[in-house]
Amino acid sequence: MTPIKLDYDGEPPGNLLGRIGRLCRFLGVRPGVVEVRRTRRGYHVLFTLRRSLPPLAVVAAQAILGSDAVRESFNLLRALELDRAPAWWRERYNVLYSSKSKERPK
Repeated sequence: MTPIKLDYDGEPPGNLLGRIGRLCRFLGVRPGVVEVRRTRRGYHVLFTLRRSLPPLAVVAAQAILGSDAVRESFNLLRALELDRAPAWWRERYNVLYSSKSKERPK
């Protein structure tokens, strides 16, 4: 199972469920339940794919589905460095934050 985490500033695309369905058909996988959460600035959309995808493919899928470009750019940088990253980051390359923190990991 692969979690897909989307971040939208403002409303998600009106055709998001169609986009998710099209991507899943292309990948040959079924999505789990799509969960939509309102945030202060927009929406978080979460669902799982019933197949394991490597981190770079997760980032690509999220970008294809229109997740925030800055978030996915940072995810891409982290995913590219996962084999050299501390365990803390390997587990958290694809996190949806509910608030910003100035505290950095040790």
